[in-house]
Amino acid sequence: MTSDGEIVGVMLQGDTPNWAPLIAAVGEEVTAGFMWMFEVATSDFRRLHAYKHIVTRRYVHLDEGGNAFYFADVDDHTYRPIALDRILDAVLSPWWKDGLSGGPPGAMAAAKRAVRRARALARAET
Repeated sequence: MTSDGEIVGVMLQGDTPNWAPLIAAVGEEVTAGFMWMFEVATSDFRRLHAYKHIVTRRYVHLDEGGNAFYFADVDDHTYRPIALDRILDAVLSPWWKDGLSGGPPGAMAAAKRAVRRARALARAET
């Protein structure tokens, strides 16, 4: 572990996807809009799964307990924890805020619901 909760991570494998953390975070309908990219082994013995959204091309990194991270530094291979609602907003909201097109019918509405649900859960936890 480094400063500010950063963890070091290296790609472990890119062949066997684990969809469970993303399904738990956003539901199956929204998960269909992501590609599983790879698994990361971290310095604190976590496994992060990297999911890339097909429209925004942005990543969500989730551990197997549903904790969210973002890739902080390419040179140091570090990841930082981030609230799930914040990473979902950063990954999904450019779809509607920037007027990006793509995805199956109804997918954008489902993504908006997932962001709202994550925000509500975050408020309830505080």
